[in-house]
Amino acid sequence: MLHRCQCVMEPYDLPTLDGLHLVQGLCDGVLLGAESLAGFPSLQTIRHRATLGYHGVNIHGSESRNKSMVIHVKNPHEYKKTQEVAEEMVGQRVFIGWPFLREGKVTAISDSLFKYEKMEIIRGASEKVIQTPHPPHGVGLWKSKSEKIETYYSKRCGVITGDIDVLVHIVPLKGLLNDSPPDVGILNIECYSGMRPLDDGAFVKEYEAQDKETEQAAQMTITSVTSEDPRYIERVPPPLSEEFPVGTKVFFLGEHAYGTAAQISGTTDATLSVVLAVSGFLYYGSQIRRKLSDTVLRTRQGRKRKVQRARQEPSWREVLPLLRGCKDRRTLVKSDFETHLQGYGSRWGPRKGQPRAERQV
Repeated sequence: MLHRCQCVMEPYDLPTLDGLHLVQGLCDGVLLGAESLAGFPSLQTIRHRATLGYHGVNIHGSESRNKSMVIHVKNPHEYKKTQEVAEEMVGQRVFIGWPFLREGKVTAISDSLFKYEKMEIIRGASEKVIQTPHPPHGVGLWKSKSEKIETYYSKRCGVITGDIDVLVHIVPLKGLLNDSPPDVGILNIECYSGMRPLDDGAFVKEYEAQDKETEQAAQMTITSVTSEDPRYIERVPPPLSEEFPVGTKVFFLGEHAYGTAAQISGTTDATLSVVLAVSGFLYYGSQIRRKLSDTVLRTRQGRKRKVQRARQEPSWREVLPLLRGCKDRRTLVKSDFETHLQGYGSRWGPRKGQPRAERQV
């Protein structure tokens, strides 16, 4: 018996299905194997066969002593020449990291003697595959890379790739260097890593730089998948009427009234019509700038000179007489006017020795 036990025991009745019954197994229409949805790994994406035997797979620092399930991969490029493989794959997208597939773009194909790349020989003509021999130290480097890939798959993964005669040079899609999910873009919630928006609204794939290139065995690359990842599908620019429906609230980033709130009033095939939410003081500010640019002011030395636009910022005392003539009767203070000049893209630069104020949106 427990002393000072605070537990309460109550009977629990299992919920009933009210005439329904559980369906054992998978639902109809589920996608399995090579047809699995993007993000679900499957061994069926590459042709292979499995055997049970002693192989000495090393995962936790020591080789396994018992039997292991070993996978033997079938090489689809076994009877092809390297030139033929290069013409088929260079410049195309592939998937690496089997069975956890990641997309990449093939930049070159190499064997023990040559490296095959696509280059433009004649300006304006289509690119052709050019073979370049390895430097003297490159032959041994290529052989060590191929042996390292074969050993990794064999001893770490229990996958027999066979002889690696062709290596594929690939640059991964941006954001897919790790197995972590891609980050969401900051400016647009639909701008995932690996997708770059263009000025016309289209989304295109963006790959890593050449310094992040990786090598993969030709038999371990996949040229196509059944289920595409919808986050990384290139899209054509949508019509302006769909991207900016009438009534949409936006921020105007033009030269006049930079950072002002606006609303879409109409669209055409290539232009937008917006209504700026601008107070009357902003328009008066434009008039003040025009008047001051033509006003002759007296300097400390007693000389006269004109105020040059984008070179000198007027002081509050110089602008105050002009503000008194504005039709806007609301109360204005000095800080309001200075904020207006700095925040809405004033054309006057800072005075000598003063830093230029940044525009604030």
